Amino acid sequence: SEASPDVLQAFLLYYTKPFSGVVLTAFLQEWSKDRLLRTACLYHTLRGRDPAGVPLAISALGDPDHEARALATGALGRLSKGEAGHRDALVRALQDPWPAVRIAALRGFADNAALAEPATSDGLALLQDGHPQVRAEAILRFTRRPHRDAEGPLAVLAGGDSSAWHQSLAIEALAALAVL
Repeated sequence: SEASPDVLQAFLLYYTKPFSGVVLTAFLQEWSKDRLLRTACLYHTLRGRDPAGVPLAISALGDPDHEARALATGALGRLSKGEAGHRDALVRALQDPWPAVRIAALRGFADNAALAEPATSDGLALLQDGHPQVRAEAILRFTRRPHRDAEGPLAVLAGGDSSAWHQSLAIEALAALAVL
């Protein structure tokens, strides 16, 4: 769908002026019916690492649009300081039906030290995900943040039933474990 001139003007205002969390929340409540605007604001929040966007990211985790949910998950993963509610929201995102959302959650846990540990069991479950990219991202999560609990499942992936791509990633993750 094409955005109306009013929506584009509102986004331009958002994009060029920093907002406090309260103003941002009010802004999004008014314009939240427009998918393009929601997605653009989430992208800007993620790209700019704007902490005022955390309430936007949290509210967008329930968005019907999977692209908006993936951007919201990525933004929350990058901006969180490890608050329990943020961890819980990202753990729920690991169960999202869309692979891009699960991948964004895995990256949030892998790239944000404040969020890494609580998601170990959830990350282990995604080593068996039906989507090959999600499975690869789960392996990479344990390459970036090695954890002893991953050793057995990674050894199975490295052993032969997986694709050559997953096998090589699993071997790399096992090598990262060797330095612990």
